[in-house]
Amino acid sequence: MGTQTIENTSVKTASTTVEPQLFQLKTQLLSKGRTDYILAKTDLMSIRIKCYAQGGENVLHTHPAEDHSFIVLAGKAKFYGKGGEIV
Repeated sequence: MGTQTIENTSVKTASTTVEPQLFQLKTQLLSKGRTDYILAKTDLMSIRIKCYAQGGENVLHTHPAEDHSFIVLAGKAKFYGKGGEIV
């Protein structure tokens, strides 16, 4: 076997004046409809909690310039990939 050489690289740290923001992840569970509540927001990011119940379903759409996370608290959710397949 040959010998591998790993180049030494340095890591630079940037100083920042941004303070961490704390938030609680809780929402009212609904029997129908939906809610949308902003938990935290900056110029570059927002964190929302949305609760969907019967009659509050969201139409199929995308946000190509945004990242999303989903937490299913109860029930089921369907998520669709690029080709329309359920993922």
